[in-house]
Amino acid sequence: MVQIGTSDLQDRLMDYIQDQTGLPIYADQLNEDNVLNFTVDPPSLDWEEMDRTQHLIYNYSIQARSVQDQPDMLNADAPTAEQLFKNMFRIRDALLQLSFKRALFSKNGSFQFETIEVQAPHDAGQDFTGARTLTLSFAVHVTERH
Repeated sequence: MVQIGTSDLQDRLMDYIQDQTGLPIYADQLNEDNVLNFTVDPPSLDWEEMDRTQHLIYNYSIQARSVQDQPDMLNADAPTAEQLFKNMFRIRDALLQLSFKRALFSKNGSFQFETIEVQAPHDAGQDFTGARTLTLSFAVHVTERH
């Protein structure tokens, strides 16, 4: 799924997650309940070689907000917080397979995938309306030539 303003790496990750799990995922859509939202944190430079090859760590998270604690607002077709957690674990399992399969490739040659570190999904809290925010964070190590 290509989104305006996303990078090749982000696009490949979103495509991979959708292919492996069948779950729809969107960039920057946390304002909608029960939507898996792919967010980007600034990358960090792990180290750089003399030939301008950079080894970078890109930090990402997938978030979803549930309205499960508000029965009067719950859409009968929408997943519950429990189902969103199950979806997050499905995504986590798919991402963990990336390190074994090394199955993430750039479409435009902008990166070379190295490895991925994936945390366990967690409940990031509840807001004043009773909605819960679930988060899955991960760091992707890539090599880029400049």
